Parts: sequence; C-alpha cells; structure tokens
Amino acid sequence: MHQRSIAGVTYSFGRAAQRKGDSLSGPAAFRMRRSPQRSIVNAGGSALDGWKGSLKSVLVGALTGTAIGLLGFLLSQNHRPDTMGPVLFMLVPFATGFAIGILSQDTRSLIAASILAAMFALVMLIAWGWEGTLCVLMAIPLLFIGLGVGAALGLLFNKLITKFRGGNNNLTLTSVVLLSMPLLILAGHRVEKSTLIHPRR
Repeated sequence: MHQRSIAGVTYSFGRAAQRKGDSLSGPAAFRMRRSPQRSIVNAGGSALDGWKGSLKSVLVGALTGTAIGLLGFLLSQNHRPDTMGPVLFMLVPFATGFAIGILSQDTRSLIAASILAAMFALVMLIAWGWEGTLCVLMAIPLLFIGLGVGAALGLLFNKLITKFRGGNNNLTLTSVVLLSMPLLILAGHRVEKSTLIHPRR
C-alpha cells in the first residue's frame, strides 16, 4: 500500500512537469531554446568589438608615435652630427612613447604600438637617407630605453586621468598633451644647442 502511494505521487509529479513543458511549447519555449544561442552571439560580438578597439588603439598609437618620432628627429637636429645628443637619443623617444601611452588602452596594445612606431620611424629614416643602417642599429638600445619609460608613464597618466574623470578620458587634455610633445622637443633642442655652442668652461 505504501509503495502504491509513492508511485502515485511520483506519477503525479511527472504528469505536472510534462504539462508545464507542453505549456512552453509556444514563444516561451522558443525563447528558452534561443537564449543559449543569444548568449554565444553576444559573447562573440563583445569579443569582436574588443578586438576592433584594440586594433584601432594600436594603429592610432603607432601612427602618432611615428609622426612624433620623425618630427622630433627634424626638430632635435639640423642634419649636423655635432648637434646630436641627449635630446635626440632620449627626449625624442621619451616624448614618442608618452604620446603612444596616453592613446593606448592596455599594456598589450601599448607594446605593439611602440614596436610598430619604432620600426616605421627607423625604416623611414634609413629609406630617406637621413640615417645610416649601422647608426640606427647602434642607437636602438638607447632609443628603446627612452621609448619604454615614456610609454609606461604615458599609460599611467592615461589611467589616472580616466580614473579621476569617472571612466571617461578627456579628449581636449589628450590633444593638448600630444601637441605639447613637439614643443618639448624643440625647447630641449634649443637648450642643448646653446650648451654645444657655448660649452661650460
């Protein structure tokens, strides 16, 4: 008798579950079946958007770094070997790296943009005959030190500004900083040039 009662209760629960499943055979059941697919599509779309954002950050940073690097080269020396000094080998890479850092989203995009900018700028200098291949190879270690320090400080500056502004970066401030990089290089070159023309006694 006890076993029959248990079997009856089990049968009742089974029928109730079946009726509930049948009641979801319409739009509700369709939504339940479609929800895992929607989750996969949303996850794929988010990953694609993130990849596009990182690629855009790398390209913008690399192009900006290349432009500042080439402009800094022109501003820091007048194609005369006696005016090449710390500004060209340290300040120009630092300003280039800082500009890349404030435009980067994360460390990976920062590294990729820095390497691309350095490659583009150095290849252009060699292709245009402004520098020799041997001189470029000898200067690479020193250039990358300044580039790395500037890039790290630029990324830190970008994160601090974003944090203080509640997750929104200030485009005006970023533009001002970018425009100030060539002025910084030009000021450093003038100071360096005055010390070369009038050396300390």
